[in-house]
Amino acid sequence: MSLHDRLKFNKGLKKKITDKNHNFFLFKKWLEQGGAKYPDLYFKKYSDSERGMHSNKKISPNTEVMYIPYNLLITNDNSSRYSDDIGSDLSNLNNSNLLKIALYILDTIDDDNNFHRPYYNILPTNISHLPIFWDSSVLDLLESSDFLRDISARKNMLANEHTSLCKLSNIFRREISLYDWLWARSIVGSRNFSININGISKSALVPLADMLNHYRPAETKWGYNDSKKGFTMTTLKGIKPRAQIMDSYGRKSNRKYLLHYGFVMDNNTEEDGTCEDDVLIEIPDSNSRKIYVNKDNFIDKLMPLLRQMNKNNNEFNNHGNENIISKRNEVASLLSMGNIARNMLLQFPKTYSQNVLELKKLKGFSKERNAINFVKKQKDLLLFIKKLADDMIPIVAFQDISDDEINRQYNDYINN
Repeated sequence: MSLHDRLKFNKGLKKKITDKNHNFFLFKKWLEQGGAKYPDLYFKKYSDSERGMHSNKKISPNTEVMYIPYNLLITNDNSSRYSDDIGSDLSNLNNSNLLKIALYILDTIDDDNNFHRPYYNILPTNISHLPIFWDSSVLDLLESSDFLRDISARKNMLANEHTSLCKLSNIFRREISLYDWLWARSIVGSRNFSININGISKSALVPLADMLNHYRPAETKWGYNDSKKGFTMTTLKGIKPRAQIMDSYGRKSNRKYLLHYGFVMDNNTEEDGTCEDDVLIEIPDSNSRKIYVNKDNFIDKLMPLLRQMNKNNNEFNNHGNENIISKRNEVASLLSMGNIARNMLLQFPKTYSQNVLELKKLKGFSKERNAINFVKKQKDLLLFIKKLADDMIPIVAFQDISDDEINRQYNDYINN
């Protein structure tokens, strides 16, 4: 590696080169010897746990900035002692493609002679930023958020996978602990790409490509190129010199970003103004139904249920389940919606203002900041729902307004 390359790689580093950084040099050499091409990009490390890819010059739109040949990929076709021992039963398990990759990693990661060893050496051993690894001090920061249910459900799902694999393979049971499985499965879950090779859908780990951080809207597009026999990444827009080049992990809620990738987007609003961030609401009726709602769908999903709940004897046969039933019913439903949001806010031990102050004191993307930020965003949504209800009640109750105009005002309120 030239001195110029070393300087580029270490630009922005405050710490001297360590063995861990040396692993990145070996990884870069392995990529180049394996035929990978990324002439316009360089690594940049921001901290021990944060890194990304940057451009070393101005890059035009529709430029292929990365090529990773097939031989460097790890796909669900890579076999292991564990997958061979389990046999065809493995394909009957949920997420079998991801399981096969995790099994391959666990089978080969301690082999110094394994071809993918340079890649393994740069994988993070500490993934405590993922919620399933949070300790009680961080989990407590989630207060009464329904996200605690998601963490528990994911831990149970992965633990059940481990139990199933232990039953299917004595080798796996003897060698792989639950923590080993949680680590490997989380690495695969947060880094895999869904690609199509010769018309067949595959899951794959793509060294180097998995180092790009998330940004919306997408700045790149990627896929497997059958004619080039490799994974390619192409820019969708122009990239400035030394700018970080980003990938999109897809249009998701912060719930999914945090659960699967370990981060929260400060601004998760799409270009069209919509936002996937949601909260779990329990309807206070006889069925105690629970539904997830976000800023864009809570009127369509929540209000029909509340209208049914607030019907009086004269209204039961008047309308279907979704339409406005009467002024009286609509006001009662808005009152119910406002009370639901208000009561949920009161269940949080900390106020919204306290969360804002806490976030000002926390820098970067620590798990503590992500936990508090997630809770704050749920409170943002509940405050918005409460305010819409409070503002719309006098309009519906006292103005001579048609059903169509009420719906229009709902839409304007949400879109503005």
